[in-house]
Amino acid sequence: MMRKIVPLIFLLLSVLAVPSVFPAEQEKTISGEAQVLEFVHYPPSVLKVSPEETAWIPYVWQTVTVVVYENEMDLQYIYLMAYENVLDNAAPDNKRCHYTWVASKSEGTWTFSCPLGDAYIDTDGCSVQENLNTKTYTVTFRVRVAKTAATGSWDLYASVVDNTDMYDYLENANAVAVQVYLEMTLSTNTLTFAGMQGENVYATQSPMTVTVTTNQNFDIQVKAIGNWISDGNSMPASATKVRGEGDWVSLSTTYQNVWSNVSYGEGVQKDIEWRLDIPIETVPGTYSNTFHIRVSG
Repeated sequence: MMRKIVPLIFLLLSVLAVPSVFPAEQEKTISGEAQVLEFVHYPPSVLKVSPEETAWIPYVWQTVTVVVYENEMDLQYIYLMAYENVLDNAAPDNKRCHYTWVASKSEGTWTFSCPLGDAYIDTDGCSVQENLNTKTYTVTFRVRVAKTAATGSWDLYASVVDNTDMYDYLENANAVAVQVYLEMTLSTNTLTFAGMQGENVYATQSPMTVTVTTNQNFDIQVKAIGNWISDGNSMPASATKVRGEGDWVSLSTTYQNVWSNVSYGEGVQKDIEWRLDIPIETVPGTYSNTFHIRVSG
């Protein structure tokens, strides 16, 4: 017997013919915003300029520490200055009262110099430590001033410049005191006189040359420790005569000036003439004495 299947086929066709209710693509819009910020480069900041010792002896090495904060870690130059406290950082350099020392960075390497000469900076003793964590530079300068540097209070001054030419500075007023410097040499350590009673005789080594290096004006003074002595006999100290810039001076056991207010300098030379006026009553013999020569500021 034959079955009717028409309704089933119709149902299948009806299901397949139902149209889709979703579009093939969708589109939405959103808003956008962007901020472009200007880069701000802050200048460096000098935090400290500090000497290890506050009493500076001329021509003795000294250590000065400079600490700098730099957010970008791009310092190019670090300057240290020392000058008499009556001056300022703009004064010209000279060995008497104003010094500049420089640390400069090129291709990642720091070098050190002093415009007044290599004698015033120990480049092997200088260093720069860069700390990326704290963004600081710790700079060690090992420097000295000339033997003729002026005595008294000096200021220290540090300034820094980064690679965009931004800078900062710090002054430490009256940071150090430069001390008196004095050295003296004599052309001879012995004086020899020979003559007869009543004669005036010059020392074989006369004139004696006194060479002085100092940073202040000075006097040259002479004295005897006592009379000339020979086996119980004597000649008075006053029989010894010396002359510098003026008249002959008769020596005693008290210092007397033979040169006065001589200008400071290096290797300053002054002559002293020596004469012995042998008293007529002097007993013949070999006499001895000792003399002191003093340089006094």
